[in-house]
Amino acid sequence: HACGACESACPSHVPVNTIMRYHHYFRAQGREKTAMVKYAALPGSRVESCSDCAGHCEKACPYGVPIQGQLHLAHRVLTLT
Repeated sequence: HACGACESACPSHVPVNTIMRYHHYFRAQGREKTAMVKYAALPGSRVESCSDCAGHCEKACPYGVPIQGQLHLAHRVLTLT
Protein backbone atom coordinates (compact mmCIF):
# COMPACT_ATOMS: atom_id res chain seq x y z
CA HIS A 1 0.00 0.00 0.00
CA ALA A 2 2.91 2.34 0.76
CA CYS A 3 0.59 4.70 2.59
CA GLY A 4 3.08 5.44 5.39
CA ALA A 5 0.52 5.10 8.19
CA CYS A 6 2.75 2.66 10.06
CA GLU A 7 6.06 4.54 9.99
CA SER A 8 5.25 6.98 12.77
CA ALA A 9 4.35 4.04 15.05
CA CYS A 10 7.83 2.51 14.77
CA PRO A 11 9.90 3.20 17.88
CA SER A 12 13.09 2.42 15.91
CA HIS A 13 12.17 4.70 13.00
CA VAL A 14 12.56 1.95 10.41
CA PRO A 15 11.91 3.47 6.95
CA VAL A 16 9.22 0.95 6.04
CA ASN A 17 8.10 2.57 2.78
CA THR A 18 11.66 2.94 1.54
CA ILE A 19 12.55 -0.67 2.31
CA MET A 20 9.38 -1.92 0.65
CA ARG A 21 10.15 0.22 -2.40
CA TYR A 22 13.64 -1.26 -2.68
CA HIS A 23 12.17 -4.74 -2.37
CA HIS A 24 9.80 -3.86 -5.22
CA TYR A 25 12.76 -2.72 -7.33
CA PHE A 26 14.38 -6.10 -6.72
CA ARG A 27 11.38 -8.39 -7.23
CA ALA A 28 9.09 -6.64 -9.69
CA GLN A 29 11.43 -4.46 -11.70
CA GLY A 30 14.47 -6.71 -11.92
CA ARG A 31 16.71 -3.96 -10.56
CA GLU A 32 18.48 -6.24 -8.10
CA LYS A 33 21.82 -4.47 -7.87
CA THR A 34 20.25 -1.03 -7.56
CA ALA A 35 17.92 -2.24 -4.81
CA MET A 36 20.72 -3.91 -2.86
CA VAL A 37 23.02 -0.88 -3.10
CA LYS A 38 20.29 1.49 -1.99
CA TYR A 39 19.30 -0.78 0.90
CA ALA A 40 22.92 -1.06 2.05
CA ALA A 41 23.20 2.73 2.03
CA LEU A 42 20.21 3.33 4.31
CA PRO A 43 21.27 5.28 7.38
CA GLY A 44 20.12 4.38 10.85
CA SER A 45 17.68 1.68 11.82
CA ARG A 46 16.81 -1.07 9.43
CA VAL A 47 15.02 -4.37 9.81
CA GLU A 48 17.39 -5.72 12.46
CA SER A 49 15.51 -3.73 15.09
CA CYS A 50 12.25 -5.52 14.21
CA SER A 51 13.31 -8.86 15.68
CA ASP A 52 12.46 -7.96 19.27
CA CYS A 53 9.63 -5.57 18.47
CA ALA A 54 6.01 -5.93 19.56
CA GLY A 55 4.78 -5.03 16.06
CA HIS A 56 3.73 -1.42 16.53
CA CYS A 57 3.74 -0.96 12.75
CA GLU A 58 1.31 -3.81 12.18
CA LYS A 59 -1.03 -2.49 14.86
CA ALA A 60 -0.98 0.91 13.16
CA CYS A 61 -1.59 -0.48 9.66
CA PRO A 62 -5.18 0.18 8.55
CA TYR A 63 -4.86 -2.52 5.86
CA GLY A 64 -3.68 -5.44 7.98
CA VAL A 65 -0.41 -5.81 6.10
CA PRO A 66 2.03 -8.23 7.80
CA ILE A 67 4.72 -5.57 7.78
CA GLN A 68 7.27 -7.27 10.01
CA GLY A 69 7.28 -10.41 7.89
CA GLN A 70 7.59 -8.40 4.70
CA LEU A 71 10.45 -6.37 6.14
CA HIS A 72 12.31 -9.52 7.15
CA LEU A 73 11.78 -10.97 3.67
CA ALA A 74 13.04 -7.75 2.09
CA HIS A 75 16.10 -7.82 4.34
CA ARG A 76 16.95 -11.40 3.32
CA VAL A 77 16.56 -10.55 -0.35
CA LEU A 78 18.41 -7.25 -0.24
CA THR A 79 21.47 -8.39 1.70
CA LEU A 80 24.15 -10.87 0.81
CA THR A 81 24.24 -12.36 4.29
